[in-house]
Amino acid sequence: MMALSCIQSRSCNADKCPTGIATTSLAPNKQLDLTDKGIRVANYQHSPVEALEELQPRRINPGLVMNDAQLYPGIGPGCLLHKDFTPADWAEDWRLARA
Repeated sequence: MMALSCIQSRSCNADKCPTGIATTSLAPNKQLDLTDKGIRVANYQHSPVEALEELQPRRINPGLVMNDAQLYPGIGPGCLLHKDFTPADWAEDWRLARA
């Protein structure tokens, strides 16, 4: 409803929606631009689906399934500031980045 420009007037049940989204009356419906609203709803729907795909596990091979956090582990805050705290798999890349 928010992607359609609902202003939450809470008059849906009275058939008096000022934006024309939740009404059967023809007058408010005329102001709806369905082309624009369709694109907005599609964009709104795409975002949570994309976020869900990031959380879903991926099959690496027949015996191994990992999610993104396992595939791409994060690093702790400030760990690249001192070479003693830099993760081993990042150390060489970090050294080359400063060269």
